[in-house]
Amino acid sequence: MQSDSDILTGKMSELDTQIRSLKMESIRRREEERIRYFIPNEAQEQFIKAIQSETETAIFSAANACGKTAAGVNMIGNMFYGPQNEWFETDFFRKFKRPSRGRIISEATTIEQKIVPELKKWLKAGTYVARKLNRPFESYWKLMDGTEFDLLTNDQDKKEFESVDLDWIWEDEPPRRDIHHSSIARLRFGGIVIITFTPLKSGHFIFDDYQDREDGKKIIFTFGDIEQNCFEHSKRGIIPHSTIIRWKAEYDPDEAEARLHGKPQSRYGRIHKLFDREKHLISELPANEYTWYFVLDPHERRPPAMIWVAVNPSDICIVVDEWPNERFDKLRECSLDYDGIVKLIKAKEEDMKINVEHRVIDPHCLNNPHSNTSMTIYQEYKARGIKFDRRIRLFKGFEDVAQKKLDSYLSLKPNPMIYMMKNCRNVIYSLENWTWDDYEGKLAERMDIREHPSNKHKCFSNLLEYLVMAKPEYRTNTPPATEQLIRTEDDRGIFGKTGY
Repeated sequence: MQSDSDILTGKMSELDTQIRSLKMESIRRREEERIRYFIPNEAQEQFIKAIQSETETAIFSAANACGKTAAGVNMIGNMFYGPQNEWFETDFFRKFKRPSRGRIISEATTIEQKIVPELKKWLKAGTYVARKLNRPFESYWKLMDGTEFDLLTNDQDKKEFESVDLDWIWEDEPPRRDIHHSSIARLRFGGIVIITFTPLKSGHFIFDDYQDREDGKKIIFTFGDIEQNCFEHSKRGIIPHSTIIRWKAEYDPDEAEARLHGKPQSRYGRIHKLFDREKHLISELPANEYTWYFVLDPHERRPPAMIWVAVNPSDICIVVDEWPNERFDKLRECSLDYDGIVKLIKAKEEDMKINVEHRVIDPHCLNNPHSNTSMTIYQEYKARGIKFDRRIRLFKGFEDVAQKKLDSYLSLKPNPMIYMMKNCRNVIYSLENWTWDDYEGKLAERMDIREHPSNKHKCFSNLLEYLVMAKPEYRTNTPPATEQLIRTEDDRGIFGKTGY
């Protein structure tokens, strides 16, 4: 206890000195070891807790201002140092390999202006050295325990991502697909890929490659909604609700789902925006009587795209199966000739135990002969016992009418007239990814939107368009396919003059 003379002279007691020292240490820790005091919002907490010891790919698809970068930095920091507070007390962070070799990948501007400042903010001062190595930002980091990582940008050559074996990768916004896969190939002895992003147009391949394989253990998806970081409506949120309301009013409607809720930007630039997994997908074919349709889109190099469709007595179409059954966008060659394809079609239908009554083909193939055989594709199949209906004719504006007619089938008002089985992954992928051929990057800033669709991802959507243009209907006594060109009268009734 201090004496009166000590108080008058300003001398401090041993206890006061200790208290002062503790306060100074607390201030130092909060400045130099902020990682100890990181408190996640609800979205960040959900992502952190989802990662398990066996997790190989952890994906945080989150709204703007959900704290994706801060979450990523604090996660790798707790991988480096071990759990720094209660939020990271899990087996994954306790047992993660130390020292480790890792990599951060993002856009150059994001790295320089966001990620590097966050690393300096959250990593413990004095525990690392960072060097620029001829880059405008610190691109190589090494910790005292031997842990090291580099920061690479999306504009670098793919070969620069193939140099070293890695234990972890953090992608803050998805890189190019080729960079993503080149980096993953460096996880030769296990490890984890952490992906944090807002699912705008550039991130579609992440959902394409991983969503169907999510198991909640090796592959996890966590979605972050902006309301999970709202000051008024969530625990530990920091964004005023008034700010969120203002953002909602200002965001492009096509981007709102991604920017506000972290959900895939499924509507941006899509041709068939009405397709909705929750509304159009079914797990089983209902017991009923059906008229069966088969639709084919041939190609020169790639395999033909095919679907089998059941039409019930209410003329509702259900896409039951497809071929190829593997990812169509990854296929580049087809080893089957006409005989092989016909054999495959017949075997498929025998296995499905169905009798196909109507066959529809891309109408471009009806009248254009091969230069080497003088036979059309239609004639090639007819010669082998597969006879297609000549139910559709081409006309000026055909593609536009076909797109609108499929949309009328997809429309929920009052109910859809077309559904798909969940196993038809290429159909689903095409509907979700076939877009208008808009300009990208700096061109998009100074050019108006384009008025024609992209040629990429269109094949299985085209199959559905050919189907609806053939006016699929249930028939109890189906007449044989006619050789005449049949005009579908309702095309004119729905869409006005179509060019017939």
